[in-house]
Amino acid sequence: FTFTIKKISCQKVMVVDDERSNVELIKRCLDSEELEFLEAYDGNEAVIKAQAELPSLILLDMMLPELDGYGVIERLRLNTETRQIPVLIMSGYNVDEDRLCQKERDCGVPVLIKPFKPSDLRHQVKLMLNN
Repeated sequence: FTFTIKKISCQKVMVVDDERSNVELIKRCLDSEELEFLEAYDGNEAVIKAQAELPSLILLDMMLPELDGYGVIERLRLNTETRQIPVLIMSGYNVDEDRLCQKERDCGVPVLIKPFKPSDLRHQVKLMLNN
């Protein structure tokens, strides 16, 4: 007998937050969704990992060391391989919509205000991954 095990490909979600406890909390909230997680703890690391791994979705804190969330989005949009990766902003602070919309293609980036309900996070992630 020959057995073949088909590998089910999981969607990759990158969680970007300088607080490791927040990254772990977000991963636990989404644990039941059968996702593969990538982690980044500053803006530069997020851009490098996004270019190398091409995640299906990026969950992005805006207040980051090295390069803030606005800079991450700008760099991702300038790269042809990463410009189409959807981004969900997670922030405990007001997001500067004008700064976010400097380039028209950056408008409409969804924002979850911290603290948020785990159910809201799961719902938004499902919506974005299924589009």
